[in-house]
Amino acid sequence: MKIPSRIFLHGQTIEVVYDHKLSYTDDLSGLAVHRANKITLMPKDKTNDITHEQVEQTFLHELTHFILEHMSRDKLQNDEPFVDGFSHLLHQALSTAEYDEE
Repeated sequence: MKIPSRIFLHGQTIEVVYDHKLSYTDDLSGLAVHRANKITLMPKDKTNDITHEQVEQTFLHELTHFILEHMSRDKLQNDEPFVDGFSHLLHQALSTAEYDEE
């Protein structure tokens, strides 16, 4: 799965950026900053012991927060078990999708 550099929701541009310091300063693998329209992800590199699949899942987790925020679903947007479960299942569906050749 390719992670985009930006997405669009309700006419707003949401930037996707990587920050090596994210895990060291806050022990996070991702962060959704709604007021800045930014998703920040910890990159997969030699200094971070994470897999590409973990980065993908983290992106979908933070995207789920943004989608629920744009839908004004505050209770769900702040429900970490829901967001995490939903984004894990979404990642599994997208990463295991099979396509017929046309």
